[in-house]
Amino acid sequence: MNLKTWLLIALASAVLLCACGGRAARVDLGVDLYMHPDSASPKDVILQAAISENLRDSETMRRALVHVRVFELTAYLTGAVKEASAKQEAERIAAATKVTLAGGAGEPVVLQAKVENRIEVETKN
Repeated sequence: MNLKTWLLIALASAVLLCACGGRAARVDLGVDLYMHPDSASPKDVILQAAISENLRDSETMRRALVHVRVFELTAYLTGAVKEASAKQEAERIAAATKVTLAGGAGEPVVLQAKVENRIEVETKN
C-alpha cells in the first residue's frame, strides 16, 4: 500500500476512536476542523481530506482560493477564482476523487462525492 492509503486508514481509525469517546472529536488535517458528532461522518472527513489534497496537487488550483467541505457525501466548493476554467477544474477534480476503504464483509467501499460548485469567478472592473 502507498503512503496515501496508510494515511487515510490512520485518519479513519483516529476518527472512529475519537467518535466513541464522550467528548466532541477533533481531527487534525493541517487545518482546524471541529467535527460535531451529528455534522459529519468519518466518510465525509476522509473524502474531504482526499479532495483537498487533490486540489492542492493541481497547479491551477494551488493559486486559487478554493475551499471544500463534505457533508453527507456532497462536496461543497466555495471560494473565488480568476477564470471560469479554474472553477471547472475544481469541480472536475472533486468529482473525479474516489477513496476506496476496506468494507466489513471484505467488499471494498468506494467513496465519491456529488459536487455542489459555489465558486465565484472574479470579474474585472
